[in-house]
Amino acid sequence: MERRAVVKRYNRDEPFRYTFGTPLEAVFQIIKVDDQLTETSNGKASIIDLSLEGIRLNAALNFPDRPVQLAIWFVLNDKEFNFTGDVVWKKQSGTGYDYGLLLKVDDDDKNELITQLKTFAKEAMK
Repeated sequence: MERRAVVKRYNRDEPFRYTFGTPLEAVFQIIKVDDQLTETSNGKASIIDLSLEGIRLNAALNFPDRPVQLAIWFVLNDKEFNFTGDVVWKKQSGTGYDYGLLLKVDDDDKNELITQLKTFAKEAMK
């Protein structure tokens, strides 16, 4: 599997955003719609890019056009990450949908994510 990456600067509030050459597999579950707790089955998604505060992902499922909160799980360098995030935008893309998630991440998880992204980027350059 080929790993290519592009680090882009999108705005001043975000130090970096890592774009995966090959999207990273993830699993998600809708946990809240319109501030009402819910429990859906797990769905598959592909992470297109990732920052310390957000994820752009692609999924086949068309989320409702209402406030949606997800739980998302993915593995980066054999390290599992579990976050919750609010869907802040949606765009149809091919046969699926791209979504922007605003993540709820504590400082420890941010530090670990930085470490793992640096390791991943270094390996991708080889």
